[in-house]
Amino acid sequence: MKETQPNEGSSRGVAGQFLRFSLGDECYGLSINHVQEIVPLNGAAVTPVPGAASYLCGIFNLRGTTVPLIELRNRFAMPAEAKLPKRCALMVESQVMDKLVIVGFVVDQVIDVVWLQDMEIKSAPQFCGKLDTHYVDGLSMFKNEVIILINSEKIIEFSRGALAYASTVKDSSGAILEGETKCE
Repeated sequence: MKETQPNEGSSRGVAGQFLRFSLGDECYGLSINHVQEIVPLNGAAVTPVPGAASYLCGIFNLRGTTVPLIELRNRFAMPAEAKLPKRCALMVESQVMDKLVIVGFVVDQVIDVVWLQDMEIKSAPQFCGKLDTHYVDGLSMFKNEVIILINSEKIIEFSRGALAYASTVKDSSGAILEGETKCE
C-alpha cells in the first residue's frame, strides 16, 4: 500500500489521512485513525452466523479474538462479486453496547492512504448513489476520482443488533459455532 503525501503548500487545515478502498467501481475513504489493521481474506475461514443479518457475512478468528465481519457491498446494497483476489477486511475498533470490540469491514481492495484537507471535503448530498447517506461524512476529489468518505462509527451503530447477535451464537457446549464459508 502506498501513501500519498500532502502538497508542499499544505497548511494546518489538513483534515487527515484516509485509507482509500474500492467496492466495485466506486472509491471510498475511511479515516486511518479508525483502522487498526488490514487482513487479507482470500482463503481465510469465516464462520457463518445462522439467522444473522445478510450484511454480517460471518465471524473470523483474528489471533484468538472473534471478529464479526460486515460485508460493505451488502450493507451498501451493492451486488455481490465472485472471487476478488485482493479482498480484505479493515479491522475497526469501536464501542458496541458498552464494550470495546473489533469489527471487520470486508472490502474489494485497498488502494492507498491519502491526505485530505478540510477544504477538499464537501458535504454529501442527500442522494449518494446506492449508499445510505447516514454512513457518509463527505465527498472529496482525488486525482479526478470521487472518494465517498464513510463513517465507521455510524455503520457499526446501525449494525449493532447484528453484531450483538453474532457475539452470542454458540453451540450447546458454549463454543462459537464452527463451519466454514468465505465472505464472497
